[in-house]
Formats: sequence, structure tokens, C-alpha cells
Amino acid sequence: MAGPLGLLLFLPLVPLVRWLAPRRPHLALLLPTALWLVATLNPLGALAFLGGTLAGAAWIVLLGTLRNAGRLGRRPMIALVWIGLHVLVAPLWWWASWPVFGWPAPDGMPVRFAPLHPVGFAYVLLRLIAWGVDWANRPGEPLRARDTLCWLFYAPGLRNGPFLLRAVNLESIPYVLSG
Repeated sequence: MAGPLGLLLFLPLVPLVRWLAPRRPHLALLLPTALWLVATLNPLGALAFLGGTLAGAAWIVLLGTLRNAGRLGRRPMIALVWIGLHVLVAPLWWWASWPVFGWPAPDGMPVRFAPLHPVGFAYVLLRLIAWGVDWANRPGEPLRARDTLCWLFYAPGLRNGPFLLRAVNLESIPYVLSG
């Protein structure tokens, strides 16, 4: 269910999104996504996914804060974005058959990249890199943490695309919730 067919499991959650949107717009995007992740990954896999995504976002925020304070230049920040986020994903390459993802290795052979695509780490990694590079190029942009979480955990684009840049997604959130 972590693959493209798992997207169908989000359809029953659409009424919840529509009901919550006028009252609590950010919760309307975050709660159904959390329920969907648990249903399609398993609770431990969803927790690992959320933890990894939040760790990557925290890395970008740390670098962006240093950049805004003038303690980190544009090029070093871009380099640290790439290096830090790839270090974060490295364990998935070496131990891709962790039981947390629900994919045991066949016949003891490691399954490389198994969780990277279906679980969504590949898309989140690329989105975080784009955000970090954008922040390095344009320091001083307001963080707006709730909006950033909605961008990171926007269910229709979370695991299988489309790849949305943070600025484009933040502009479209009001339209998603109203229309």
C-alpha cells in the first residue's frame, strides 16, 4: 500500500479535509495525511518517515537561521544542504530492508532503495534540497512553520509527485482548502 495504489486510500479522507478546511485549514491538510501515512506504511514506518522528514526540515531551518544571521554564505549553505540531507538518507541505502518499512529482504539480499521511492523519502529529499537552495539564494524569507509543514506533508504530492516548490505550494494552499 506504500506504492501508487495506496493513493486510493486517501480518497475516503477527502470528506474529512473538506469538513476541517473552513474551521482549521492547516489541520485539514495535516491530520488526513497523518492518518493516510499510518494506513499505508504502518505506524512504525509512518513514525520513521515523519521523524526523518522533520529532521531534514530542522537541518534546513538551522542552516537558514545561520544564513539569515550572516554566519553562513550562500555556497557553503547549498553544500551543507546537499551533504546533510544525503547523510540523513544514507541509512536507507545501507539498511533498506529494515522491518520498519515492512519490506523484508528476499533471501537475505538487501533491497536497495526500497523505501526511498514508495515511502516518499526521495520526493521529500528533493523538496528539502530545493527549499534549502532557495533559502540560500533568498535569505530572510519568513519561515511560517505551519505552512511549511503543510507543504512537506501535502498528501497528493507526498510520495509520488508532483514535485511542488515550497513557494508555489504556499501560494496554492488557500485555493486547495477553499475549492
